[in-house]
Amino acid sequence: MADDAIAPPYTEDDLADLYDFSGWPVVIARLPGYAAFGSDGMRRWIAGFELAIARDEPFVAILDLAAYLKDPREDPEQKKEGAKWMKRYRERYNRVCRGNIYVVADAEARKLVQREALTNSTKFSFPFEAVATMDEAQALAKKLLAGS
Repeated sequence: MADDAIAPPYTEDDLADLYDFSGWPVVIARLPGYAAFGSDGMRRWIAGFELAIARDEPFVAILDLAAYLKDPREDPEQKKEGAKWMKRYRERYNRVCRGNIYVVADAEARKLVQREALTNSTKFSFPFEAVATMDEAQALAKKLLAGS
């Protein structure tokens, strides 16, 4: 790990309800509705990305948004914590992430997520995409990694 490496307070096992690292360099993240996060939810969500970044290897994040889309968005404090983290780690994230792929089964919701994903793509050095199934996400992740 680099001298400026991130030292997350959680392990992959601690975050198994949110993250699956078994298919590395593809990380599957199951984003719950933020209301279900509890007091340390955003910290745990951020920790998963810190674990991925700390490996200092190219990866693709597949985010399953099924539960998230059914639950209210993050509260202002959670949103602030997430934005603060992204500002601090954007450069490192850009260096190792090859893509964020959102899995959204509902076609209308997927259109909205894809529109937001396109906006996010302009802020990062990797693509943000929205697909209907996990199989599509896995295939796209392999393609993105092959291009790195």
